[in-house]
Amino acid sequence: MSESPVTADLFRAFNLLIHDLRAPLSVAHGYLRLLRDDRLTSPEDRDRAFGQTADALGRISRLCADASTLIQSYDAAPPAGTRVPARLLADQVSRAIQERLPASIQAIPDNGMLRLASLDIVAGAMAAIVTAVAGVRPRPDRSVTIDACDEELRVLLGAADDHRLLVEGPRQAFDPWRGHGLAIPCACRTVERNGGTVWAIDGRQGVVGMALPLEVST
Repeated sequence: MSESPVTADLFRAFNLLIHDLRAPLSVAHGYLRLLRDDRLTSPEDRDRAFGQTADALGRISRLCADASTLIQSYDAAPPAGTRVPARLLADQVSRAIQERLPASIQAIPDNGMLRLASLDIVAGAMAAIVTAVAGVRPRPDRSVTIDACDEELRVLLGAADDHRLLVEGPRQAFDPWRGHGLAIPCACRTVERNGGTVWAIDGRQGVVGMALPLEVST
């Protein structure tokens, strides 16, 4: 019997959590052992050990929080949502990524509305997906376009040709599990649970598209 998509996702999350916990646990254990054995004699080394241990424990806490959020997203009913201006979401996403990537906002009608459970959470999720896909050092030809078309608000990351393919080409499934930890599967679930989609271009790295249903008030 084949497993359900939900079971498959939770199995991936469990495996990823185990994998990602190992490094910070090892760091915290190593520094605590040095402190316990009194092998760090200078105040600077001890302060560094305490700081690195605290950082590692913080990473563990965030991983557990992401895992809990992901599990709850499959257990709870989809949020009802409230109507918010589409331009507010566009502005918030643009501000969140502007230190990493150039972003332009185009053709969003003033009467365009989105139905979201939380403006802040959805904007944060979309910004997290963009920055994770772009990487630590985004390529200089990468940019983000936020626009509205065909009853959608779209957020597109890539080079100019990628933007065209994201709009005109087939929407390939985006794999949130590859190299991004649990935060990006959580972010993708947030977009999907608010009626949106996340897609990619087959064979191209550092490219992603997102869309949310757009209502235009008369």
